[in-house]
Amino acid sequence: MATVPKCLPVTMTMEIRPATVDDAEALLALRHRLAKETDFTSWDPGEIQGTVEKQRDAIIAFDARGNSRYLLACDGEDLVGLILAAGGDRNRLRHRAVIALGILRSHWSRGIASRLLSEIIDWAPGAGVTRLTLEVNVTNVRAISLYLRHGFVFEGRHQGSMRINGAYVDDYAMALMLET
Repeated sequence: MATVPKCLPVTMTMEIRPATVDDAEALLALRHRLAKETDFTSWDPGEIQGTVEKQRDAIIAFDARGNSRYLLACDGEDLVGLILAAGGDRNRLRHRAVIALGILRSHWSRGIASRLLSEIIDWAPGAGVTRLTLEVNVTNVRAISLYLRHGFVFEGRHQGSMRINGAYVDDYAMALMLET
C-alpha cells in the first residue's frame, strides 16, 4: 500500500497533493461529480466509464512518465478538485503538456484552482515541460480569467468544438511558454 505524500496547505482544511493509487476510488467518484455539475467538461455524465482498477492503472501510468503530473485538492478526507498535466509521449512532444482542471462547484472561489495551476506551473520546468496547453469553453469566463492571470495567452478558437445540450460551443486554445 502506497503512503500518501505530504500535502501542501491551501487553507486550514484544504490540501494539495499528488494522486496515488489509494485515491483511485475517490478520484473516479470525483470525476463523475465534476461531469454532472458543469457543462464545461468534455465528458457527459454518463460517459465516464471504468473501474477503480483502471483508475489505479491510469495513476500508475501517469506517475511513470516524468513529464506528467496528477494533483488533487483535498478538503479533509474529501477530494474536491484535480489538475493533470499530460506530457507528450513522443520525442518531439515531450516538452509540452496538456492541462485539465476541475473543482467541485461547492469549492469554487476559494483559490483552489489558482493553487493547483500554480503547482503545475512550478513543477513543469523541472520535468522538462516548457509548454502548457489547454482548451477552455468560450463561455467559461471564470476559467479564462484564471488562465490569463497565470500568464496563458490565446492561440486560437476552435469553432463548434463541443456539442452541449444540442448546441455547438466554441473553445479557446490557450498556452503558456515556460523556461527551463
